[in-house]
Amino acid sequence: MEMLRAANSGKIVRADEVMVVEYHRYEGVSDPTIWRSSYAPETLSGLRGTLADAFGVYADPGVGAFMRAVALRTRR
Repeated sequence: MEMLRAANSGKIVRADEVMVVEYHRYEGVSDPTIWRSSYAPETLSGLRGTLADAFGVYADPGVGAFMRAVALRTRR
């Protein structure tokens, strides 16, 4: 089961408790093969934050697994 820990509060949340309200992918200025992803996750209880990861070979497998388990949803 994929989980994420909030840096400030230490609260652990499961992927099924999280929705991504916004995400962006950035290409490197000097090297277009360098990509970064940033996400704005929000939990069902209202906890919000940001999550960043590299893209491709530099990506963190744990972040990737968590984000694949999170449904991309919009705010209600």
